Amino acid sequence: MPRTLVIIFTAIMIAGGAITLMQQLEIGPFAPAEPEQTEEQKKQAAILKPKEPSLPRFVDMEPIVLTVILGDRAALTLQLSLQIETTEEKEAVLHKSLTKLKDAYIRDMHSFVPRLYRKSPTLDTEALKRRLKVIGARTIGKGIIEAVLIQNKLERRLPR
Repeated sequence: MPRTLVIIFTAIMIAGGAITLMQQLEIGPFAPAEPEQTEEQKKQAAILKPKEPSLPRFVDMEPIVLTVILGDRAALTLQLSLQIETTEEKEAVLHKSLTKLKDAYIRDMHSFVPRLYRKSPTLDTEALKRRLKVIGARTIGKGIIEAVLIQNKLERRLPR
């Protein structure tokens, strides 16, 4: 009798495991049914299909000139020429907000750039590019700025 119960219990456990496996793998009777699509649904799916990615657009900004203050004196003058990478669809929005964006960049760099110079005698351009992208997203919205490129950097140390 106990031997028969063990065999029945084992068979039930194996069957339960097989059913659970088929559910998790979505095979057999648990496979998802694909609904039939009508002609209208096929047309809508073709319209909603993702478009080919557009080529990036680059928008030039006027040069930004900063006086970097370290300690209690002006240490250097920094001039940056920036280009902003965006998409074709968002280029018009970016052009409209360039003045606002430049103001936000200048305000932020007055506090951020001196911190970079305290860590290193040279400017960490990669950290600055990441920071400018974040500031741009906060200022004009996420998804408009793809990347910020530093085209030219001119540092002029001021005499002590």
